[in-house]
Amino acid sequence: MRKSYEFFLIFIKENYYNKMAIFWVVFIPLIFFLINHSNWFTNPPEQHQAYLQLSLFWVFMILISAVVNTAVELFTMRDRGFFKMFSFIAGSKSSIIFGKGLANFSLLIISMVLFNAIIALLFQLNPLTLIGMGLLLVFLTYIPAAFFFSWIIALPFKAESIVPAFSLLTILLIYLTSRTTGFDSYILLINPAEFMIRVADLVVTSSEAFTYANLSVLSVTACLYIVVGLLTFKFINLESKASRN
Repeated sequence: MRKSYEFFLIFIKENYYNKMAIFWVVFIPLIFFLINHSNWFTNPPEQHQAYLQLSLFWVFMILISAVVNTAVELFTMRDRGFFKMFSFIAGSKSSIIFGKGLANFSLLIISMVLFNAIIALLFQLNPLTLIGMGLLLVFLTYIPAAFFFSWIIALPFKAESIVPAFSLLTILLIYLTSRTTGFDSYILLINPAEFMIRVADLVVTSSEAFTYANLSVLSVTACLYIVVGLLTFKFINLESKASRN
C-alpha cells in the first residue's frame, strides 16, 4: 500500500502538468454537450430530464478516465519500457497500476466537480445536486471499470497500433447501450458503459428505478469486472512489444 501511495504522488504530479488529461475528461464532453443541447439556453428542460441527459456525459467522462487516462496510458508506459523500470524499482506491477488508478480517480473527481459546476452555472441548475450525483456515479463505477479495462495493458501490440482505436472505443461503447439501441437486456452488461448507465439511472431516478433484483445484478456485475482485472494482472508482460521484436 505504501508503494501504491508513492506512485499515486508521482502520477498526481504528472496529471497536474499534463493539461491534455483535464482537456479530454472535462472539455471534450463539455463541448459535445453544448453542441447537442444548445437549445437549453432558450428552452430549459424539465429538471429530471436534464439529469438523465447529463448522466450520459458523466458516463463518457468516467469511460475516458478508465480507458484512455488509465489503461491506455499504462499500456503506453509498458510499450516504452517505463513499466518494466518502475516494476523493478517497486518490486510489484500492481502498485504501479493501483497508483495510476488512484491518481486518475482523483483527477476524475476534480473534473466531475468542474464539469457540473459549469453546467449548473450556464443552465441555472442546482450545482450541489449535479455535483453530488456525478460524484456518486464516479465512486460507484470508476473502480470496477478501471479493473475491467486492465486487459488493455496486457495486449501484445505496439502502442501506435491501438492507442487511436481505444480513444474511439469510449464513443462506440456508449452507442452500444440500451439508451441508444432501445434493446434492453442483462446481456448488455458485458459493456461497462451499459453498467454505468444503469447505475446512473439508479442515482438520478432513485426510488423509481430501484429494485433489489436490479441492485443485485449491478453489484454482481461490478464484482465480476474487478475479478476480470485481478486475473488480468497475471498476464501483463513487463516487456514492451518493441523490445521483443
